[in-house]
Amino acid sequence: MDGIYKFIIILIFFCSCKNNKETHSIEHKFIKYNINVLIDSVESFDMSKYMTKKDIFTIGLIDSITVEDRHNNVNKSKNFIPLKIHSNDILEFKSKYELKLVPRKNHDSNILFVQFCDLQISENKASIIVRKTRGIGMIEDIYFFVKEKNIWVLKKKKMLTMG
Repeated sequence: MDGIYKFIIILIFFCSCKNNKETHSIEHKFIKYNINVLIDSVESFDMSKYMTKKDIFTIGLIDSITVEDRHNNVNKSKNFIPLKIHSNDILEFKSKYELKLVPRKNHDSNILFVQFCDLQISENKASIIVRKTRGIGMIEDIYFFVKEKNIWVLKKKKMLTMG
């Protein structure tokens, strides 16, 4: 009898680990396939056309994001958990600017910092806040997506803050 209980406990443990992995894979896939949409309009931070010295900067994506924990909602309130972004999540990015992952505490002046916040994904809808900061300039937008034929399609982008 003890062997059966051990087997059941081990099976439950592996199933819960697989479920957690699948949860995060949804977020990683969302970021990977929408990276070019989420990191748009970076040219507004490029000052090289106004300066005699070429101002070439790098886009630094903060390497962690807050995502809604869909499985552990307490009292119907939203809980957010951190999610690590990996280098293979940004492979699809295409731009004349270099994109690299950077840690949260970074003060390089030649980097346009991009931070993803509050990623929420339901069955057919998703939203994410994207904050772009360089020096004292900052733009914060929220993106709304709808899933159509298993593809996330941007439906609306709304500016939240500019400064």
